Amino acid sequence: MMRKRKPKFLFLVIQMVMVPGFLFSLSDYKVEKNLTVPENTVYPHNIVSLKGSLDIKGSMKESIFLVGGQLTLDGVVEKDVICIASQVKIGKNALIKRDFFIIGGTLERDTGARVEGEFVYFKFDLKK
Repeated sequence: MMRKRKPKFLFLVIQMVMVPGFLFSLSDYKVEKNLTVPENTVYPHNIVSLKGSLDIKGSMKESIFLVGGQLTLDGVVEKDVICIASQVKIGKNALIKRDFFIIGGTLERDTGARVEGEFVYFKFDLKK
């Protein structure tokens, strides 16, 4: 009987979970359950959110790291956006100036949304 091999995505997930430690170790960060950044507002910190709800219409000077929550982005993120097992909705005015990684979860992305760095959407079901 053949054994199923573990998917290589497990290695990718482990790396992505480690990335925020490197991203945020030298800079200011805030742990927020829920956060709203209205239009014409600038939020100066990195955000780490676990099962939270982020609604970004203004500007983020740093990165977003979200696990198991919801992100609605229709503003600007100056650095990276990393979402794991989250519901992500990216609007037509969204601009991510660095990398955008989604591991698991769902993505709704307007065709007008822009990502200047790498974009990776690794779709899988964590329940399997």
